[in-house]
Amino acid sequence: MKKIKKLAFFDQDNTIYQGFSMHDFYLFMADNQYVGRWIYDQHIKIQNLYREGKLNYRQAGQQVIQLTADALAGKNIKEVAKIGKKFLRNGEKIFSWVKPVLKFLEKNNFETYIISASAEPVVKAVGEHIQIGNYFASLLEIKDGYYTGKVINYLDFEEKQKKIKKILGKNSHRLLKIGFGDSTGDIDMLSEMNQAFIINPHQKEILDLAKKRGWLVAQEAKTIIEEIKKTLKEA
Repeated sequence: MKKIKKLAFFDQDNTIYQGFSMHDFYLFMADNQYVGRWIYDQHIKIQNLYREGKLNYRQAGQQVIQLTADALAGKNIKEVAKIGKKFLRNGEKIFSWVKPVLKFLEKNNFETYIISASAEPVVKAVGEHIQIGNYFASLLEIKDGYYTGKVINYLDFEEKQKKIKKILGKNSHRLLKIGFGDSTGDIDMLSEMNQAFIINPHQKEILDLAKKRGWLVAQEAKTIIEEIKKTLKEA
């Protein structure tokens, strides 16, 4: 096979990680007394506002990121990194397909990226656990080595797309790109790919689109790897 640059992009929540990682992270902090129990009340408040339709998906996401920033306010970045390692220590919420597929991608010289709206400390912790060093996430402010409680940048759908286009550059057509996502929030990213995988889908719209565009709905490492092998042969 001729040499070609190969890239793989992963959404995080409900794709790599089973559930919503930021929720679990700040609740883990509260459970282990790294932060006060007020975090539970704020978490429930956001959930209720969303369920009642008083917050849309984007607004709820922004409030969750702000709540993560509030939980980390005043904490040293080294302390937060240690908390992140403890949070993911047993890796029980990382989907079982992830590590075998990453091992295959590494063997075949893929550059791997996590593209997630989750807060940077959480995305970094997940990336380190599964050995993906490239990631883009919502950024929290740090001054003199401490989190201030402010959100610098929310990586929404539009920002995700900008990051991906910057990585791909002007010669996107000369690259081999595969992507992994779970929801309509990943459509723009997946549309840029040569091959797209839908993991743990929970929306009819994404399932319908996957069928229309030939995106594979899968969650078994063997199936995913076999499909990537086909794409590599065709490249």
